[in-house]
Amino acid sequence: PITLRGFTVRNSGSRVETEDAGIMVRGGAAVIDRNEVVDTAYGIYLKEAPGSAVTRNRVVGRDLDPPRRGDGIRLWRSPSSRVAENRVERSRDVVIYFSDSLVVADNVVVDSRYGLHYMYSNDNRITGNRFERNEVGAFLMYSRGVDLEDNVLVDSRGATGIGLGLKDADAIRVVDNCIASNVAGIHLDNSPSDSTLANEFRHNVVALNAVGVRILPSVRGNRFEENDFLSNERPAEAAGGVREGFASQNVFERNYWSSYAGFDSDRDGVGDTPFVHARLADEILARHPKLAALSGSPALDILDALTRFFPLLAPTSVVIDQRPLIGPGSRVASLRDRPRAKPPAGPTGSWALLSAVVLGLVMVARGDRRRGGAR
Repeated sequence: PITLRGFTVRNSGSRVETEDAGIMVRGGAAVIDRNEVVDTAYGIYLKEAPGSAVTRNRVVGRDLDPPRRGDGIRLWRSPSSRVAENRVERSRDVVIYFSDSLVVADNVVVDSRYGLHYMYSNDNRITGNRFERNEVGAFLMYSRGVDLEDNVLVDSRGATGIGLGLKDADAIRVVDNCIASNVAGIHLDNSPSDSTLANEFRHNVVALNAVGVRILPSVRGNRFEENDFLSNERPAEAAGGVREGFASQNVFERNYWSSYAGFDSDRDGVGDTPFVHARLADEILARHPKLAALSGSPALDILDALTRFFPLLAPTSVVIDQRPLIGPGSRVASLRDRPRAKPPAGPTGSWALLSAVVLGLVMVARGDRRRGGAR
């Protein structure tokens, strides 16, 4: 293969629509190694270049709004390639399309839109990467047979704020990752799309997110086992509202939940009673995202307290873990140096205002129930 090593490449054209790039490979294998690509539209672009290697490069995009930038690294129809040990800053996305049998390892992507934007690519391995301060950490779409192991997906904020997202993704294996300080730690949309190809989430730390796991109402066939859910504002939510029987669509077993209040009388490490997440406040926020400003406010705590006395307001379960773990796994050590994220500030003011907010939320909840949105 052709090798390009040790160069500094600057100042490409500025038109994303014409694929102006710092380094472009069209057809045939190439080794792109130890280069610095600065102030370009696209950084490194492989187009129909199977068997290539993109390694140990630094790509810094232009200081523009993310949609106006090009992608830092982009692979198009380039299977059996390796993307490893690169650092990408201030790009639009790192993109992989129509490229099977890849290894994506030990890269760092920061201050971009998508740390990894991934479509129509199967049987790939994504390991040891760090996606930080992006709008989305990693989003896998229309793909199957992908392993994500030992990655860090943190501080995804902004309008989307997803750590790891799956859409129409099947047989995905998510193991030993740290997913922390995002708006939504894990977002699941029609994944798996094939009920015979379950997705597996095991030994992950899901911590300090506004929502630990966000699941669309029709999603089923995911298995969560021996994960640590730590100090998420909401451990889980059904985006758009929860229906009766929702909790049985995905399996949660032997996970640690920091909000679990049960006991372990026989000291076998497993709680005596199931962990059940069912909060009316969370149900309302999932159905009415505009009320997110109230997250963390006393009004929602009072609303949840009222559900103990008024059966009409009793929430439907989002998650049931029949065998919750009493203590977290050793993998939580990966978070020991991370500061706790502060929840959004809630409304302040007099008790009269607080009571009015609670009453308004009660009316919203009753209206939802009467329309049959939480049967």
